[in-house]
Amino acid sequence: MKTLLFILCFCSTMTVLATNKTYQKLIEINKCWTEQKDISVEDFIGSEALSERAWISLHLSLVEQTLRARSISHLNSIQQKNRAKCLEILHSYWQAGSFPINEEYAIRTPIFIDKHNNFCAVGFLIKETGNEAISRMISSKTNLAYVREMDYPELGIWANENGFSIDELAWIQPSYPPESQCVKVGNGVDGFVQEMFVDTTTQQLFVGGNFYEADKAFVANNIAYVTENAGNYTWHKMGNGVNGQVNAITKYDDKIFVGGSFDSASGIYAHNIAFWDGSSWHNAGCIDGTVNDLAVFENKLFAVGSFSACLPGAGKNFAMWNGSDWQMISGISGNINTLEATNDYLVLGGKFNYDTALNVNAIKWNTTSSFEKFPNKIVNEVMDFELYKDTLHAVCKTIIASDTIQLFQKLTATGWVSFFASKPYWFFDSDKSKMSLNTLCKEDSSINIGGYFSSVWGFTVAKNSIAFGNYWLEVDSTVNKMILFKKELILGGKFKTGMEYTPFGGTKVEINGITKRKPWSLSIPQTTSESKDIIISPNPTNNYFEIKRLELSNIASIQIFDVLGRQVARFENFPINHFDISNLASGLVLVKINCKDNTIKTARLLKN
Repeated sequence: MKTLLFILCFCSTMTVLATNKTYQKLIEINKCWTEQKDISVEDFIGSEALSERAWISLHLSLVEQTLRARSISHLNSIQQKNRAKCLEILHSYWQAGSFPINEEYAIRTPIFIDKHNNFCAVGFLIKETGNEAISRMISSKTNLAYVREMDYPELGIWANENGFSIDELAWIQPSYPPESQCVKVGNGVDGFVQEMFVDTTTQQLFVGGNFYEADKAFVANNIAYVTENAGNYTWHKMGNGVNGQVNAITKYDDKIFVGGSFDSASGIYAHNIAFWDGSSWHNAGCIDGTVNDLAVFENKLFAVGSFSACLPGAGKNFAMWNGSDWQMISGISGNINTLEATNDYLVLGGKFNYDTALNVNAIKWNTTSSFEKFPNKIVNEVMDFELYKDTLHAVCKTIIASDTIQLFQKLTATGWVSFFASKPYWFFDSDKSKMSLNTLCKEDSSINIGGYFSSVWGFTVAKNSIAFGNYWLEVDSTVNKMILFKKELILGGKFKTGMEYTPFGGTKVEINGITKRKPWSLSIPQTTSESKDIIISPNPTNNYFEIKRLELSNIASIQIFDVLGRQVARFENFPINHFDISNLASGLVLVKINCKDNTIKTARLLKN
């Protein structure tokens, strides 16, 4: 099976799934599953091979099957006939699979009719029974509302004439996950991207790796930079580049330093390290071996990799730039892949020993205390670190096929622990021995992960398709690096194609080693179904809000979404009616109240 790689947004509000993951997934699609008294959880057989759209089909097929089995003796003959006809229509609908596409909203939501004229199941039933005008009316007023929020006499009349209750229509109606698109960044490169770096002063995205040509326009030789204007990406030459693979890029002393495995930069001698001054290349000392990463810490430049000094001296794999050459720092034996600067220390990760300790793989260092081991080891080879919500996270490469639960680690007071230690999430691939999580990129309330794997167990496990958290991207090979450029997520790696979704399913788009996640054009659902039976007060507010006209005991949880549809706060197990949002940025937010009676209330709130 051809391996596909996926980029996942891991949200901080993940919860443990119940044993029957099929049933739990159906509840995610439609919470009304919990209300069905003639459904037994034991009836469901777990599935591992369903794409997100196939889950919608399964939901509708099971609803159809159950509705057909229910007694209709309470209906008159006309209602029975109409109901049977509608169930035939529903059967044809889910088999065809022309469902609405959620390409505009960054949260899961119902869509009555999308902009491609795809009808949801309920809207399709109404249309196909000769009442398209009713579907269009509902769409124009409450396109993203749940059926129980649609207070229209026409809907009630149609339901009665066709032998359905409003509760049954609410059960039929799915909600749709966001579908991310891979967007081209120019014409990409003719090899692969290994590293990217953003100069926020000049708004330039530097792209390095192993490639000859960039943008199908010029010879780049492994390094180039990109600028963006109004969504258009322009590639630029950096002299004649360097004559070997680029693994590391950073800015220091107003210069762009580049490290890797090369001996020349635009014809100038450069032994695995060089710098670009904006117009030409310069020698940056000598490193004997491969540079894997560069970082600035306490106004000094550091390099890591698998190397030694060009001149005789102690120390390997870790060095500091003194302005003219590299000063080796002794202690590490083995390959260092990544370097992360925090406020207090540098964190080194890879596959290495320290002193007499074997397979340490992660260690911290600063000029005062030198090396300091963490309370425990990371067993797997470390590929990248990211400081996210004041907690250091690490991603790793597999050692043996059974260790996939160890691929994502976080640092606690007692040491490194698997992020999945108490949760049934782990990564899969047809060849587990080659699996690797290579890169982390934080993004507000989420953390993105990329690497070499085909699926993830926990939310949706699917052949060549996966949805986890708020969004996902699908590319055909390894992701080496993710970075935010002008607030957009950019991915670089060994992939050639990515998926782009249309009303008729997914199609491949040529992206050539670099892609952007398509931004959401609108993220807070705009619908007149905003709950009128609750009041958020004060509104606007600086620090907190209260909920009026709703019993606090009926609230299961409260989620806050920003204008990009990203969850920025969540409240559970709250003792009092006082919700602190003082740490949120100013602007409009959506308050989503999930009630214990399976209803959802929404309100808009202006945070000053």
